[in-house]
Amino acid sequence: MDSEKVIKRDNEYVLHTYNRNPVVLEKGHGLYAEGPEGQKYLDFTSGIGVNSLGYCDLAWAEAVSQQAHKLQHTSNLYYTAPCGKLAKKLCKRTGMSKVFFGNSGAEANEGAIKAARKYSVDHYGKDRYNVITLVNSFHGRTLATLTATGQEVFHNYFGPFNEGFQYVPAGDIEALQELVDRHTCAVMMELIQGEGGVMALDPDYVQAVRALCDEKDLVLIVDEVQTGVGRTGTFLCCEHYNLKPDIVTLAKGLGGGLPIGAVLMNEKVAEGMGPGTHGSTFGGNPVVCAGANVVVDRLDQSFLAQVSERAVQLRTGCTVSTLRQSKGGYAVQFTTAEGGTENLRADAVICAMGGAAGPQFGTDGFGTRFAADCGGQMRPLYPCLTALQCARPNKSLAGIRAKAAARLLDGDRVLAEEMGEVQFTDYGLSGICIMQLSGLLAPGRRLRDPVVELDLFPELSEIDLTRLLARHAIQTASDTLAGFWTGLLNVKLGYALWEAANMPNNRSVKQMQPLAHTAKHWRFEGLAPCGWRQAQTTGGGLALTEVEPTFQFKGCPGLYFVGETLDCAGSCGGFNLHWAFGSGLAAGRDAAKHLCSRKR
Repeated sequence: MDSEKVIKRDNEYVLHTYNRNPVVLEKGHGLYAEGPEGQKYLDFTSGIGVNSLGYCDLAWAEAVSQQAHKLQHTSNLYYTAPCGKLAKKLCKRTGMSKVFFGNSGAEANEGAIKAARKYSVDHYGKDRYNVITLVNSFHGRTLATLTATGQEVFHNYFGPFNEGFQYVPAGDIEALQELVDRHTCAVMMELIQGEGGVMALDPDYVQAVRALCDEKDLVLIVDEVQTGVGRTGTFLCCEHYNLKPDIVTLAKGLGGGLPIGAVLMNEKVAEGMGPGTHGSTFGGNPVVCAGANVVVDRLDQSFLAQVSERAVQLRTGCTVSTLRQSKGGYAVQFTTAEGGTENLRADAVICAMGGAAGPQFGTDGFGTRFAADCGGQMRPLYPCLTALQCARPNKSLAGIRAKAAARLLDGDRVLAEEMGEVQFTDYGLSGICIMQLSGLLAPGRRLRDPVVELDLFPELSEIDLTRLLARHAIQTASDTLAGFWTGLLNVKLGYALWEAANMPNNRSVKQMQPLAHTAKHWRFEGLAPCGWRQAQTTGGGLALTEVEPTFQFKGCPGLYFVGETLDCAGSCGGFNLHWAFGSGLAAGRDAAKHLCSRKR
């Protein structure tokens, strides 16, 4: 392929609504794209926020290819598995109730506007239709979303524009309150205005908007086409604001490179969107959803923590170079991008254990060395914080991981279910799916009889698992019990499961149903969310005394300074303290009991 020929053909036949750079891209892998003549480019724009896993991620490409060979498209008159799986993952991840799939961010925002107006018409009549958006916002290039965009530069040439949209300055809650009237049905906003200059909204303003929407029963729409799917270090940018909108829109990075849009809505909005209220020929396409499932699965807490780490590095240009104990605290020196140094001081440092990095942080063991330099000890060297303490933890399993479905029950009532990695610790359970569930046990949530139930073989029914175990028993008839579990589970995990099922010591038994039942319903009782001191002990690090919660810096992976909110998100391969406590608010409340409030 010849670059000059490609550019000439494009200029002749393609409508040039984009002012292209004179660069031709032929292929790519990971962070880099390549041109026909071997040029190599590092793409800082990720295809304008689309290539969330980089170029041609192998698992993503394989999933897309396999689905394309099986079934490339149906209409939405029929069911396909990839669509439903993706919808379930998004709802579980975000707390929303239903998802509508389209093909772009503009289409997602159109759907959100329709859903909001449908809710208002159903409950208040046809005169309540105005959507208020923010000045300098951007919501798409269709006529409706272009009108919703709060920038006059986009309101040229294509009039007349749709009625029913009004604009207020971002951050001005009084202006918003004055504009809301009996015709207002929704407020629509980006939490970080992208086209408007990468401007983040003030958290107090965002909460005030949420309160106003609750007071007036307005639908709150958050446009996360740019910020969603891990772009800001959390799956949704809403999580940084502790915000629960009524509708969230996603696109761009969700497909990992293929076109997709999604409208996520809560139950009150979703119940009005019945058959015929909206549609999309290509929405929920099985090939696109197969790729999107890989993207969502990959964006676990370890992945997102690295996003936060890179953000700090790019924003500050700082990496930690030295840490030493000084009078009354810790002196920290950072190396800047220009090679200079910057000195800061913290009253306490937490070196939290982290995922694949184990006792090391980053790639060269900063955390271990820092702890040693300051006289602290790393204990125990297990890969995570305890999210939920159990009444009778199995300490022999500490450090073992397993893929599982985890359900939180109150008695026999299932409250929530998460799929992912479970990690066993000295004190109980951890891992991303357990940490997701732990928020339901945060202070203020009173459950009568909380239980976590693990399904270690979520892809198999109990009947199929019984048959699998029986076949495996026959194949390994002369082997030891350890041999029985080879290829099925970690041997220690298998032993513990065998004991939990009250199986006889002799492995050669014909009846495997009790073992299969336990593997599908392994219960852990006496649960409690991990507290501040428990997180410290489980995570290891430097011994903490009473310190003031007023200093925070996120400049090093796995290294935390006691701060105002304690929801630090700079770990590498691990989990931040925000997750360890179930929620940032729970962390703040718990820490406040133990940290003194003196001022420097």
